[in-house]
Amino acid sequence: MDAYAALEALCTARHSTRHFLDMPVSGELVEKVLSIARTSPYAGGSKKWDVLLVNEKDRIADAVRVVRSRVLELQVSIRPQFQRGFLEYASYFSAFENVPVLLLPVFKVKSTMSFMFREPPESILLLESENFVKSISCVAMLILLAAQSLGLASCFMTGALIAEEELGRLVKVKPGYRIGAVIPLGYAADLQQSGR
Repeated sequence: MDAYAALEALCTARHSTRHFLDMPVSGELVEKVLSIARTSPYAGGSKKWDVLLVNEKDRIADAVRVVRSRVLELQVSIRPQFQRGFLEYASYFSAFENVPVLLLPVFKVKSTMSFMFREPPESILLLESENFVKSISCVAMLILLAAQSLGLASCFMTGALIAEEELGRLVKVKPGYRIGAVIPLGYAADLQQSGR
């Protein structure tokens, strides 16, 4: 199989999984995923990102709790006719309860050009803020594909960032850094529950 065919097979086989077996993932496999993530390109000529690893069951359980707590706090602000739908949708935000590993790509927003201007144009400010999101997207995609290549299930999740501040404190994100995504990593419990 040539390289393109192998990549195509890997990409078409990849699915987002939100139901995981309560089964450990070896440190060797996790390191392989992280090794691929480190090959990611980065925008703006500055690699200001990292991937945090959370593999302690109690910290993962705490992460689930803070996301669910934040959802309930926000529910009271939702118009009554949308509350039920919000809660149903938000149940996906913490769909990493039984996962053995969480990977959190984090990034630091840093001025690369705006400091050169007396009054930076909006386009420059937007470019700087988006560059780090773009970099994290590249990192996340490599994580997902690496996981797939190793027989692991994963999911790119941003809904959990509804509680980004609380998650940041829990996992000790460095000052000035933001969480770009939450990526559970493990073995799929039910392939029927998967999606793109």
